[in-house]
Amino acid sequence: ALQVNDVMVTLNLASNFIGDIGGGNLADTLKVNDTLACLRLSANRITNDGAKRFTAALKDNTNLVVLNLEDNEIISGNVLASQRSVLKKNFKKRRDMFKQALNGTDGVAWNRSRVSILGQGSCGKSATVRALQGLPFNSHRESTIGAEITENLSINEEQGRSSKWKKLNTNSSGLYTSNYASRFAARIMLNLHDDDREFTDSNRDISEHIRDLRDKEKDSVTDGSQHESSSSGTRKTLQHVSSLPAIVRRKISKVIMTTKANPLPKDEIEFVKEFDEKLVVKAKKDAKSLSLCVWDFGGQDVFYPMHHIFLQDSGTYIVAFDSRDFYGEKKRTNALAHLSFWLRSLRLHARTAPVVLVGTFAVDHEDRKIVRAIDEIIREQIKNMFPQLVQNLEDDLVYFPVDNQTNFGIDKLRQTIETAVRNDHTVFEAVPVRWMILLDEILSERKKENLA
Repeated sequence: ALQVNDVMVTLNLASNFIGDIGGGNLADTLKVNDTLACLRLSANRITNDGAKRFTAALKDNTNLVVLNLEDNEIISGNVLASQRSVLKKNFKKRRDMFKQALNGTDGVAWNRSRVSILGQGSCGKSATVRALQGLPFNSHRESTIGAEITENLSINEEQGRSSKWKKLNTNSSGLYTSNYASRFAARIMLNLHDDDREFTDSNRDISEHIRDLRDKEKDSVTDGSQHESSSSGTRKTLQHVSSLPAIVRRKISKVIMTTKANPLPKDEIEFVKEFDEKLVVKAKKDAKSLSLCVWDFGGQDVFYPMHHIFLQDSGTYIVAFDSRDFYGEKKRTNALAHLSFWLRSLRLHARTAPVVLVGTFAVDHEDRKIVRAIDEIIREQIKNMFPQLVQNLEDDLVYFPVDNQTNFGIDKLRQTIETAVRNDHTVFEAVPVRWMILLDEILSERKKENLA
């Protein structure tokens, strides 16, 4: 399984009675596995012969940085020293790539979007956010004043499935914090590692390309006038570079081209925490995850004139309403008025953004007829004026009924939101690490303001 696994970074098999045969099989997998960074095999039954298999495997593996063979059978000090030497080189290479990611202009998809939830006051918007985060229902929670903003991480373990959103802590050092810049740089580092492997597999020697280019440059300068020859040589150099593989061009440009990336200022580098192997774990999860900034807008009428300032085409919008308001004619008229207000505002200020209608307190529906009746009322109200609405195709409804106390409909709503987010191409635009450093600074200042 390790031969095809591209997710696991740490494997602890200590105290498992593993001998030379089992250890040898593990060593063989290291020759092809390029994700495992830490392998712990202490307190097993591996002898010197088995340890030598790992030494041989490390000649082909540049990813492993920790190999623990303590408390096994007698293993030669020379074998262990040889392993430590290779592991140290691997770690240094990882660390150098991390620094290169910080100082370079390379970028990766930031996998980030905003989810805004709007609706009438006390209709269950905040409770819906808590349910999406997997938090328990809180009947004593006070109404949101203005807007509450939270950072969340959605880890998509399998294609087509989503897990509960993890609410990130902006001042924590745990596995899931909002220190985006470090994990982002680690993701770039992983891309650089993949580039190196791609280059190695192509059996091209970059140093030979560089020497060849420099020799051609020298030859061109010796012919004719220096100015003309220099220009001609430069053109030949550029033509030759353009014919090389992309990975080669990127590496050569850092050696002989004049446009070098400006290094990060010292204060920005200090803002990004020290490289740690745990960053690799976070980075691999981030590559398949979504970072969601959730804006929970207060529903009091006094805030309505200001909300449109925060509406824009990017992001996904949830418009929530209390399903119980559709039971009586008076409440129904008021609920439809608020629903129409939000939909018209979004059509004006966020014309292309997806909008998801959510009916809360759905547990009070006695049968399917009530759900269908509410759906018909909403359809009659909005007609075909809002093509950006995300339809509930599975239930053939224009809205998504949920109950935040029992979590009815929450999984479907979460998956619908994430699908809408992933359909937005801006979510996967490549951005440099400086963007994430700025994001961390903004979040840090926001945290200070909230604590003040």
